[in-house]
Amino acid sequence: MTIYMDGMSWQETEAKVGDKMILVEKKDILKEIKWYDLRHDNGKGVAGNADPTHRRYHGWRGTTNDLSVEALGLHEITKVQKFKNGNVRIWLGEDLKSEEE
Repeated sequence: MTIYMDGMSWQETEAKVGDKMILVEKKDILKEIKWYDLRHDNGKGVAGNADPTHRRYHGWRGTTNDLSVEALGLHEITKVQKFKNGNVRIWLGEDLKSEEE
């Protein structure tokens, strides 16, 4: 799996090969536009909207202001390529939490 991130997003989520990251899909449900974030593994997963104490690595986590958030598992970064313009390409390994709901 390869993820492309712009320079600004990458600075907010500085990471390196070997880091374990939670892959999160965000979707504007009105415009039907998707983008992805990587979050450092906190050992708990992504918080839900209705109950932030209920954290998971997979599934829909809630919708606020027409922005839907879905957790797509825990992945290890296998390769990072940085471009001159600040963009970054990130390769992710298989889901490390595929056994969880």
